[in-house]
Amino acid sequence: MTKRKQRKDVETMHEESNAAPQISQQEIDMRDNIIAFIKDYFQMHNEEITGDSKLRADLGLSSFELLEMYCSMEEAFGLDINESEYHKFFKISTINDIATRLYNAAKQKPDSEPDINPLSNTNPDIL
Repeated sequence: MTKRKQRKDVETMHEESNAAPQISQQEIDMRDNIIAFIKDYFQMHNEEITGDSKLRADLGLSSFELLEMYCSMEEAFGLDINESEYHKFFKISTINDIATRLYNAAKQKPDSEPDINPLSNTNPDIL
């Protein structure tokens, strides 16, 4: 094997190991709906919010606001997040992190598909 071929193989392996994890369309939809939820909940309609937006640094949310938001998301998405799990939400830093955590929680709901569109069944009083 030539040095050029070895280098190419190493580069290919490095690219594959650094590749973004595969995200399902349902997870993308969940993320997009979470962004819409946050924009509505915090009246941030003119803000540029992406999956990589940091909750504290970019959006300026406090710990109290995050806790309120998680509780509202739990209701909006029809999830029952165990209180012992709430501490994990405070380690979340981006919208993508929320989407992953909520999607995984929704997948664990018995006898149902994840509810990726909470805005369709949200109680307007919580928004």
